[in-house]
Amino acid sequence: MEAFGPLEELQTFGSLQATMVWSIADLLRCGGDKAFAEALVRMQSRHERYGECCSLFAAAQDKAAEIVLDRHDVSEDWHLVPCEDRGEIFLDLETRRLAEEVEGGWQNIPALGLAVAVTWDPEFLFRTWLEEDARRLVGELGRFQRIVGFNILRFDYAVLSAYSDLPESLAVKALDILVDVERRLGHRVSLENLATTTLGRGKIGEGAAAVNWFRRGELDKVIRYCQEDVALTRDLYYRGCQDGSLQYVDSGERKCVEVEWQGIEPEWRAIEPPS
Repeated sequence: MEAFGPLEELQTFGSLQATMVWSIADLLRCGGDKAFAEALVRMQSRHERYGECCSLFAAAQDKAAEIVLDRHDVSEDWHLVPCEDRGEIFLDLETRRLAEEVEGGWQNIPALGLAVAVTWDPEFLFRTWLEEDARRLVGELGRFQRIVGFNILRFDYAVLSAYSDLPESLAVKALDILVDVERRLGHRVSLENLATTTLGRGKIGEGAAAVNWFRRGELDKVIRYCQEDVALTRDLYYRGCQDGSLQYVDSGERKCVEVEWQGIEPEWRAIEPPS
């Protein structure tokens, strides 16, 4: 590993949170903890859900931080804070109504209403947003350099537009995986197809089921379903950044679509403890 000063390497370590387990594994290897690094690689190769690996991932971050701090003999009281303009945030939402239940159907997406939105970012991880949080959610999205989702331009943004004026910058900042893949192939590929073929795991339900759960007051099921879709979107994005391609099945044949995504490393400031 290239030698860094304490400030630079602490900032580098902070940005690793956005690049998933393989980057942490690399840092651990450089620090001499090969067994821990190999455990992380095995976890990634099994395509386990990120949420099921939180304890191992957190422990890996702690271990990597120890390596950085020990290498530079920097006090563990130092800490990292994100700069105001953050990197990526991942978004998905579920609605209160189905398209066939509102006047105008799919031409009137704002009328579907927000049941639950879920975001994920490297600093706060999963966050849940309810209908009363819609305006605050729009404001939070604007704080990030890139907003990643699946069909967010045509669907998620349209739902949110019923609650708040959406700045034009949100469209500029959006990386819509559905739209990008459709542009490259000339046809749509579903989230289920891309996720199952690329990641080895798929969705845990359908949108119609989420509407029914919401009506029965089973909000925990809606949130879990939405979190899983966010996790699939996030992991597809990071895989595309890493490999430069995603995989899908078309007419029974496994195919590959090239993507040109580059992850944004969030800027972090290392704060020295008060003297």
